[in-house]
Amino acid sequence: MKIHNHTLPKAIRRHSIRRWLATAATLTAMLTATLATLTGCSADNDPETATGGDGTSVTFGATIAAREGHDNGNAPASRAIPDGTFAEGDQILVHMDGKRKAFVYSTAQGFVHAPNYPGTNVDPTPPVWQDGEAEKSLLAYGPTACISSAGDGEYIYEVYVSVAQNDDREYKYSDYVYTAQTLYRSNPKLSFRHGMARVVLRLRSGGSLTDEDVAGASVLLGDKNLFTRADIDPQTGTLTAHKPKPNGLQPQTITPHRCADTPAGYAVAYEALLPPQDVSGKEFIQVRLSDGTELGYIAESGSMLEGGHEYIYNVTVDAAQQVPAKNISYSITRHVHRPTSQTTE
Repeated sequence: MKIHNHTLPKAIRRHSIRRWLATAATLTAMLTATLATLTGCSADNDPETATGGDGTSVTFGATIAAREGHDNGNAPASRAIPDGTFAEGDQILVHMDGKRKAFVYSTAQGFVHAPNYPGTNVDPTPPVWQDGEAEKSLLAYGPTACISSAGDGEYIYEVYVSVAQNDDREYKYSDYVYTAQTLYRSNPKLSFRHGMARVVLRLRSGGSLTDEDVAGASVLLGDKNLFTRADIDPQTGTLTAHKPKPNGLQPQTITPHRCADTPAGYAVAYEALLPPQDVSGKEFIQVRLSDGTELGYIAESGSMLEGGHEYIYNVTVDAAQQVPAKNISYSITRHVHRPTSQTTE
């Protein structure tokens, strides 16, 4: 299995590594990790959000800044929340006026208060614009389906991803978006960012294997060594890896989601959402062929998955490769997050 390098502009570092695992054959690989910038997305279906008067309920429009990276034009499409819009019925939590409140998305109105949302620490009182109030500072994040809660139903500052992301719903609700900004009464709009890292695997055949062999293989991320939970910063909404306690949920193996589309030149593509974490030295990619041959890839030193970024691995699967641990080089391009200027009208 080879993970191929792309030529990227402004590559800022290049490493050589000698970490490779294969139970049936030793593998040679080159890796491309493309880190994505958050940029603005189309908002063609933006709802109308009229300016509220004194005593009117707080509503707001919203968009989601997308992940985008160099040499990423053929990346397979994601069916999580990457395209700048929320869907009807999406629910988030919003901290405003010293309270945590639930909001639900409507394509006609944007986000509106959800007074009957369960949660022992969710305030059901509708938020309103007070006399003379021009703005509200808030923290918003969701969807609520990925937010952890305590045994009594109280929401906590913790989010998780599913280990079974091969299921459409499990993959969708493993996404996490957030924003900490000021909501202006005269222009009630928010722009959210992605908090999870997105990993894309694009596999093609090598050696004597056919594309059918590769497309029919089982693919996993990790080997009971990936963190699936993250802590939410109560001020900014950003994520940090949640280190499990001895009696807590331990690191897991993740079954990725098969992409709806596969770019030309590849047999199959997968995607997965992961909390920010360092995967250096961990078995990161596992491929099992139909004849039982198991191939794997160990991430090199410095393999940090950052929230809001996308990582693309172009993998050539070749079960006959017999070259022992060979130098593997890759390029990595980093970009600074840029807030989107496109929001819901």
